[in-house]
Amino acid sequence: MVIPVVGVRWEELRDSFGDPRPGGRAHRGIDIFAPRWTEVVAVTEGTVTELAQVQRIGAYGIALRSGAVLLSRIMRSVRGGVGQWMLPGGGVEHGEHPAETVIREFLEETGLTVTVGDLLYVGSDCRTVPLRAGADVVSLHTVFSVHAITAISGVMRAEKNGAMGEPAWIPLTALPHTPLLNTTKEILDNVLR
Repeated sequence: MVIPVVGVRWEELRDSFGDPRPGGRAHRGIDIFAPRWTEVVAVTEGTVTELAQVQRIGAYGIALRSGAVLLSRIMRSVRGGVGQWMLPGGGVEHGEHPAETVIREFLEETGLTVTVGDLLYVGSDCRTVPLRAGADVVSLHTVFSVHAITAISGVMRAEKNGAMGEPAWIPLTALPHTPLLNTTKEILDNVLR
């Protein structure tokens, strides 16, 4: 018999089939214990019924100038959205303040140095995506903050690693015809109304 958990041997299994469970139920399976994130292999065709849940915190900035908003085009992503435009920003690193994230991400993605102003919006996005290339999909829940950008300096450029293309000032009147990431559309609809 094939054990569907990598590194677990047959002799390590304990038969718990029929063991009592709360509410008068009986256990109808065998528990296979292994360290978290241990690879599971399919022994037959089937359907994944539960995804790992991952929570992420993000911070983004809205820079407005002469009736236009600064956006970056996604050029490479395992999470989708390639070719769509989004606000500069990204994941908050451990111990980092969201305003620091916006400053760091603007510099990485656009080459611009910014000053962060007021908090404008807080939102939430949940979707099923891989966390990185070649990884299994997870239920990724991102809680994000959006901040006003009050000052900008430097020369715009594309992100050095190629994930984000050349940023651009998109006229607000052109937004209805611009392919926006859904989250960016939600943010702009709420902040610019």
